[in-house]
Amino acid sequence: MIDKIKRFFWNIVFSNLPTDHDLEVLRKIFLLNMLAILGIFFLALLGTITIIEMDYFLGAVDFTILAFLIVLFLYLRKTKKHEMVGVIGIITIGIFYFYLLAYGGFSNTAYVWSFTYPLISLFLLGTKLGSLLSVFLLGMICIVFMFGTKVAFFTTYSTDLSIRFISAYIIIHLFSYIMEKVRSIVQNRLETTNIEIEKALENVQDKSIQLAESNEGLQIEIAERRKVEKALKESEKRFRSLVEESKDAIVSTDKKGNLLLVNPAGMALFGLANAELASINFQELYVCLLYTSDAADDDYTV
Repeated sequence: MIDKIKRFFWNIVFSNLPTDHDLEVLRKIFLLNMLAILGIFFLALLGTITIIEMDYFLGAVDFTILAFLIVLFLYLRKTKKHEMVGVIGIITIGIFYFYLLAYGGFSNTAYVWSFTYPLISLFLLGTKLGSLLSVFLLGMICIVFMFGTKVAFFTTYSTDLSIRFISAYIIIHLFSYIMEKVRSIVQNRLETTNIEIEKALENVQDKSIQLAESNEGLQIEIAERRKVEKALKESEKRFRSLVEESKDAIVSTDKKGNLLLVNPAGMALFGLANAELASINFQELYVCLLYTSDAADDDYTV
């Protein structure tokens, strides 16, 4: 039940966008929807009060702006065009605030709504366009303060109130500008960091792929080497079997004539034991063998 309620409110304030959508888009759509919802609520309340007070013209203006906010809310939910809705909405609110300040409203207190304009314009439109519209509204308000006594439609405000209003408006504007500027800088740095992290991850993935390919090649090379070693062992086994089973004497020596290998037939021919192989030179053995053979022919034994 709680999850359904959370999803319902999420769909309302974020125009049915998914939770993994771009954060900046979600932020602006959230602000626009909250501004529309709060505006609809307060305009309905204040419009009803003004009609009860028999100020039908101001009540009609309030309900007209209320209807316009409902249209913007529905249009934003359908199209997700937050930039266009933001510009149209902020300009319309600026005109409405100027009208409220110039008209005065109930007990000439409607001017207080103008203090919210720097916040919503800068947070929704950024430091450039938001500052432009905020300063423009301040300029129009100054015209009302200057010519309030000369224009019939304009409400007259005292000089003290005008000075305090302008001072407070400028302070709110500066704080809003600083907050939005800092937020923008932080966001840009986060985006830059995210890009660097994504590039690093891509490099890691590429290196992982290369490592996997190298590992695969190494495994193939190891498998081939094992096949070669197995073939060599089998070949060596066959060779030793042929040498040991041969009835002919087979002798292997190094360059100096030292015996390296003598098969059983050779051992029997030369009358040698395995322990004697390391200390016997084949040339000496061969000469001794020839001498023994010649002596045997002459019936002489050494």
